[in-house]
Amino acid sequence: MANNDIQPSNNAKLILTKASDEEVAKGVNDEYGVKYSSDGKKLIKAPNGIQDYIIKPRTQVICDDAFSDCIGLTSVIIPNSVTHIGFEAFLGCTGLTSIEIPESVTHIHHNAFDRCRNLRSVTISSPVIYLGIWAFKDCRNLRDVTFRYHSNFEQKINIEIDEMAFMRCPIESLVIPISHEEEWSRHFINQL
Repeated sequence: MANNDIQPSNNAKLILTKASDEEVAKGVNDEYGVKYSSDGKKLIKAPNGIQDYIIKPRTQVICDDAFSDCIGLTSVIIPNSVTHIGFEAFLGCTGLTSIEIPESVTHIHHNAFDRCRNLRSVTISSPVIYLGIWAFKDCRNLRDVTFRYHSNFEQKINIEIDEMAFMRCPIESLVIPISHEEEWSRHFINQL
């Protein structure tokens, strides 16, 4: 097992979202100045001036702080290869108004979208296993959160949603799969 991998007890593979010094040193910039690991599996860092961006296919991890404080970022498309969105990955991206999380994403780490103050809607198309503390904290305009139906929702999987994932978000509409309504509503009751 590589140094960047952790094998939890439930056999789900967790991948560290912090880029190593070696990954940063050997990283490759694309035509927009966005740095990827040499194997293309990790998006390490985007330049602050980036506005619209389509993350490269094959990317598995959006690393910690990858788009942090990219205040001009107005849209980002996350491919269906990404499994982990790192700590503070989109912190302070005040230009984002909506985000769609594809069905491949299983982990959204702490403060991933913290202070995205103009974010109005979030659609999570995946059977997220982990939604960290303050993942969407202080998204002061976040009104609509949708967890799209996915066949894995019918399976009994361990879903860990921190009760403060949506702290200080004025959510008006929460759509969750009906089969998990009671189970999931407890995660949001203190935040609505």
